[in-house]
Amino acid sequence: MLKNYFKIASRSLLRKRMFSLVNILGLSVGLASVMIISTYLINELGFDRQHADANSIYRVIEVEKSPDQPERKIARVGGALGRYAQTDIPGIESYNRIMQLGGLSLTYQDKDFEDDYVCVDPNFFSFFDFKLISGSKEGVFSNPLDVVMSQSMAQKYFGDEPAVGKKLSTRVRGVDYEVTVSGIMEDMPQNSHLNFEMLLSFGSANTFFNGFSEAENNEWQDTNMITYYKLNEGVNASQVAASVKDMVEKNRTPREGWTYNFDLQPLTDIHFASADIDGDLNYREGDLSYVYIFSFIGLLILAIAFANYVNLSTIKATDRIKEIGLRRVVGANRSQLIAQFMSESVFISLISLVLAVTFLQFCDPLVVLLFGYNLLDGIYTVGYMSAMSAAVILIG
Repeated sequence: MLKNYFKIASRSLLRKRMFSLVNILGLSVGLASVMIISTYLINELGFDRQHADANSIYRVIEVEKSPDQPERKIARVGGALGRYAQTDIPGIESYNRIMQLGGLSLTYQDKDFEDDYVCVDPNFFSFFDFKLISGSKEGVFSNPLDVVMSQSMAQKYFGDEPAVGKKLSTRVRGVDYEVTVSGIMEDMPQNSHLNFEMLLSFGSANTFFNGFSEAENNEWQDTNMITYYKLNEGVNASQVAASVKDMVEKNRTPREGWTYNFDLQPLTDIHFASADIDGDLNYREGDLSYVYIFSFIGLLILAIAFANYVNLSTIKATDRIKEIGLRRVVGANRSQLIAQFMSESVFISLISLVLAVTFLQFCDPLVVLLFGYNLLDGIYTVGYMSAMSAAVILIG
């Protein structure tokens, strides 16, 4: 019976090819547009939510004001705010610090490279949920000169060769060193405010710069490290921030006329709430107003596409009154006629969906150019959701 319905639907479409083409193309363009916008919205609203403890992680923000300058928010704080906060302030489960130290020249088999790197605390892959392809979370920074690379960087350096265990030569401040690749991580997601390709531990910085990281561990005055806290369940972030302020005031040399305060910024707020914060390492900052604008545009396009479909279907229905009458004469009942028209709606929706996904293949380079991420990464989930919505609405 179902096969027969779809056979009749295909014959109906072929009888009026131009009418059917306009109907299907209009719905396809509408669906494709909504899929693109939905993917953008999902990507933006999902920033930094890939971590299991995302709702418990906060970035420490220092708010300073000097006598001759307005209030300033800084994402970098003294290195001491890591380990001393965890031991002296209740409610902090763990911390991780990130410090950008510029570029590192590396050599492998007479091939020279130079890439930026950051230093992190050894618990980086336990604190955050960035996925390691090779190496263990606990062991990738067990030695001072261990390095973790992204999958893309490992491909650039070593091609298809296994990367873990490979040694690279470098020269820092006139001294030769050899670093070892201890782990390979998946490229960091495009909807993460952190996006690095090479990670070393602070042990490396300590080796390269003669005790540098040890000195930073006790630094209260200079603001060099981006610091994150993971709070225990039920802990009030504002109370922790107040405790951080008290701790810093006890240990920092006061400066006349300067005032300091501290905030804990939720990890999931960083993407949309960092425009007025200096010194961060945000891969890309978002604007919530664009989310509202594109949401409205998406709903408008969807409404227009469905209105166009309904209007065209209504016009077409007037031409099929004779067909309906003949079917009733030969014995078709009301439920069978409804099933027939429902099957035609589903058939048109499926064709439109296939065309919409095809359009997206060609739109992907444009989306990368406009939004900075690959459309196809999340399109199948969005496509499924859009198809389900279209079918429900069209069938009624």
